[in-house]
Amino acid sequence: MNLGAGTGQVPRALLAVVPRLAHIDLVDVNQGMLAQAMADLRPVLGTTTASAFAGEAHTYGPQRPGQGPDLVTCCRAFHWMDRPAVLAMADQVTTRTAAFALMGDGSLWTHQAGWTAALKELIQTHLGEGRRAGTTGAYSGPGRRYEDDLADSAFSDITEQRFPHTRTCTPTGVVG
Repeated sequence: MNLGAGTGQVPRALLAVVPRLAHIDLVDVNQGMLAQAMADLRPVLGTTTASAFAGEAHTYGPQRPGQGPDLVTCCRAFHWMDRPAVLAMADQVTTRTAAFALMGDGSLWTHQAGWTAALKELIQTHLGEGRRAGTTGAYSGPGRRYEDDLADSAFSDITEQRFPHTRTCTPTGVVG
């Protein structure tokens, strides 16, 4: 299950490295993003199946009862969610040995480069100074560390891994 799936970048990357991936549940509040994710994933799914759930992550209910996910992924979206409620939901719908993987690869708002400063300025010219996404309001930062949220959940066995990753972006690839 991929929470905050957006345009499906995480599931697409997993398909390339997890050959036995049977099913992917994509969860996002934005139906348009989910439609784009499904369209982008269809040509590369192979024998893997996928389904989409439009709604807040903590309201997700399994679409295939009795077949809970072994892995929950969330990249660059956890801070927008009701984190304790999401972790409780994941505990209810996943298998007993499931893992919850939080990932991040930086942000336009924190990456220090000329192009990110220019893009941030352009965005703020149209949307104002505050960091926002969709209609959820301004981002103020998490009130506590993600590690603390995980420690207080069923996913309390925490390990941090760092993986080098280079991303090449094009204008059409970052739309959304």
